[in-house]
Amino acid sequence: NAKTAVNSTAVFADVQAIANEFSASEITLKRPGADGVLEDIERHPLELLWQRPNPHMGRSYLMAFWAWSYVLMGKAYLYWVPGGGAIREVWPVPSYMLAPAKDDKAFVQGYWFKPNVTSVAQFIPAEYITYSRSVNPFDPMDGMSFLASALTAIRGDIAASAWNLNFFADNNGVPDGLISVPRDTLDTDLARIRMEIRDFFGGTRRGVAVARAGDMDYKPFGRTQKDAEFLESRRFASQEIGRALGFPDGYWSESANRANAEQARATMIAGAVWPLLVRLAEDLNAQTVPRWYGADDHVEFKDIRPQDRQLKLAEIAAYKDFLTLDEL
Repeated sequence: NAKTAVNSTAVFADVQAIANEFSASEITLKRPGADGVLEDIERHPLELLWQRPNPHMGRSYLMAFWAWSYVLMGKAYLYWVPGGGAIREVWPVPSYMLAPAKDDKAFVQGYWFKPNVTSVAQFIPAEYITYSRSVNPFDPMDGMSFLASALTAIRGDIAASAWNLNFFADNNGVPDGLISVPRDTLDTDLARIRMEIRDFFGGTRRGVAVARAGDMDYKPFGRTQKDAEFLESRRFASQEIGRALGFPDGYWSESANRANAEQARATMIAGAVWPLLVRLAEDLNAQTVPRWYGADDHVEFKDIRPQDRQLKLAEIAAYKDFLTLDEL
C-alpha cells in the first residue's frame, strides 16, 4: 500500500510537505534545575550527535526519513550504534526491515531485523532501537498508516492519472480528420492512396483516417473527460487524502491569497507536523535517553508552529497594562 500510495501526486506532495516542515525543527536537551524547572543543557552529547547522526546523513535527512516512514506506514525506527559504552551513530531503518519481538512481561524484548525475504532474521536488543508508531486500535504493538482510510481515494487518483495518460497516448481515441475517396475505389487503390499520403504528407502520423466516402460511421460509446468530471474527481481525491493527513482544504488552493496561505500552513503544521515531533520526543524520552544518557535528561523539539503576531502583541500590551494597574 505504501509503494502504491507514493504514485499518487497528492500523497507524495502532502508527505513531502510534512517531512520538509518536520526536518526544520531542532532538538534541545534539558535537565531539572535546583528549583525543579527544566533548564537547557549546552552541548549535550545527544544534541551534538543529532546534528551529525552518521557519516552519510545529516539531521534534516534523518528526520525527513523518519517522517516519511511514520506517515506512510504508521511506524518508524531509529537504530543506535554503540561504541565504547556510548552511542556513536544513529541510523533510520526502513519499517519493513524490523518487527517487534513480543514478550508477555516486557511487552517488547527486542526487534527482529530482516533486510530482505532471503535473509535470516537477527535479534537486536530493545535498547538499540527507538520504535515510534501511530495508534492502532487493532494491535497496540503495530502502527496504522495515516493513509489507511484514504486508500480508495488514492487508488482512484492513480487510476485517473493513468486514464489521462492513456487518453493522450498514440493510436488512441478518434482520428484528427478523415480523407474521403470515391465509393467505388478499389482496395488496391485505397491502399496506394494511404501509402502516398503517409509518404508525402505524413498524414497518418497526425491521426488522419482514409476511407471510401460513406463507408465510415463513428458512434462514440465512452465518456469524455468532461462527462466523467475528471478534474473534479481528482480534486476531491486530493482533498480526501489531505484530510487524512491533517491538511486543510485550502493548503494547495491556487486561489488563496497570502493571508489564507499562511493560515493554511499554520493549521497544517499544528495538526500534521507538531504532533509527530511530540511523538518522537516522547519516544526518545521513554526508550532511549534514560538508557544511554540519564534518567533526568529530557528531549524536546523546538516549537515550529507559526505564532500569531497580532495576538502576541495584544497579549504583551495587556500584560503591560496589568503591571501598571497592579503597581498603582
